[in-house]
Amino acid sequence: MTDKKWGNSSVIRFPKESLRQVGFENNTLIELEIVGNKLILQKVTKHQSTQDLFKDYQGGSFKSELVELEPVGNELW
Repeated sequence: MTDKKWGNSSVIRFPKESLRQVGFENNTLIELEIVGNKLILQKVTKHQSTQDLFKDYQGGSFKSELVELEPVGNELW
């Protein structure tokens, strides 16, 4: 595996055979979980509905601030 730069992000490349062994194909949807210093990748087996995404929401207040971003590389805005 290698860690490379892709735009302003980092990309981790996995050998094709390793991905095939765990059932990943091109464009497989995955979810990422961070546990301590470990990254856990799992194939998304079910698309979640909006109701599923908010099932544990207790109705608390939500506040957001507008953030204006400035280009940090060669992005075109």
